[in-house]
Amino acid sequence: MYGIKEIIIESFKSLESVTVELGLLNIFIGANGSGKSNFLEGVGVLSAAVDGRVNDQTLLMRGVRPGTPQLYKSSFKNTDTPSCIAFTAKNTKTQYHVELDNADDPPKPNWLFLQEQLCSIANNKEYQTQEKRNHIKSDRGFAVLRAEESNKKPPLQLIRRLQDYRIYTPTTPVLRSMSTDTQPHRPLGLSGGRLPEAVHELLLYQDSDSYARQITSDFFSLISWADEYSTVSVSKIPIPTFASVSPRILKFQDHFMANERNVVSGYDASEGAMYVLFLAVLVAHPDSPTFCAIENADYGLNPRLVKKLFQQISQWVIDSPVQKQLLITTHNPIVLDGLPIQNDKIRLFVVNRTSKGKTAIKRILPTEEIIDMGKKGHTLSELWVMGLLGGVPDV
Repeated sequence: MYGIKEIIIESFKSLESVTVELGLLNIFIGANGSGKSNFLEGVGVLSAAVDGRVNDQTLLMRGVRPGTPQLYKSSFKNTDTPSCIAFTAKNTKTQYHVELDNADDPPKPNWLFLQEQLCSIANNKEYQTQEKRNHIKSDRGFAVLRAEESNKKPPLQLIRRLQDYRIYTPTTPVLRSMSTDTQPHRPLGLSGGRLPEAVHELLLYQDSDSYARQITSDFFSLISWADEYSTVSVSKIPIPTFASVSPRILKFQDHFMANERNVVSGYDASEGAMYVLFLAVLVAHPDSPTFCAIENADYGLNPRLVKKLFQQISQWVIDSPVQKQLLITTHNPIVLDGLPIQNDKIRLFVVNRTSKGKTAIKRILPTEEIIDMGKKGHTLSELWVMGLLGGVPDV
């Protein structure tokens, strides 16, 4: 498989110029406002560009918050406003590069493609469409056509993976099926919609898929009060009539409760159980994106559960037969203690703003100093809170 090895973003919001070399599970820590979400959204703009159109609708579909045009381009004191926003993505064989102008004067619906290139890294040979478009100020991109006409795996897999990209921000009301997801996707909406349906599908897949079977089983090691979980029609479980916007709802069996009163619906189950189940489905479901991001994946979770969950997610990602890639932001230091960063597939990044306000993203490697601190009993979370890794607010 040709996963995405490197992302370069230039002149997008606080990201004047950042290069991030990705693994499979990529965790971004840092202070509020440091630029973590800007990086995720920059990749969302890149994804829309690969698909051929960049506008409010194509950005919303990927979980990018639409903004006013003048706020997309980097703008720092005593520097000129850049003429374009640039993105580059690479796998081991292919590079995609695009330069965009979001046309803020006057505003236009579609961003303009100033330059676009899909080429082989080995010899810099371009994959071209029959029109051989080297377009200037076009509102359409042609990367998909170029990849398809090349009929070669590296460019096709790079383009398909970038097309797949979405940013998930699950919310409790949507996970409980109490509210409608404004961006519904299969298998999961960007706010957690379709969770009961996706769980139902995953439980069916586990009969023939050992990977799905392992993850559905691992859920019980994370949520110890549950004996069983499934989905049922909303008419088959007692919930308030106003509660569900979905025809199906999650059903849990609590082994601490008396047999005749031990059924708990997704409406009544703990918030933590819903978040854990969402993350398990996102990783395990065969139709979930091969490349995606999750904002604040630790939201509402107990610290000990967070550590165990990220140990489990790390193993799920390592074992995945399709090499799914996840970008995850967090503010919870305990997340770090669940990460086996000595494995190159699991990468931890600290996000800071420089003295000039520019976002800097640095990978934390298991250096001799960090290993030595670990031998002395210090955890990664302690090193972060003490400010030894960076990425903590200066307050």
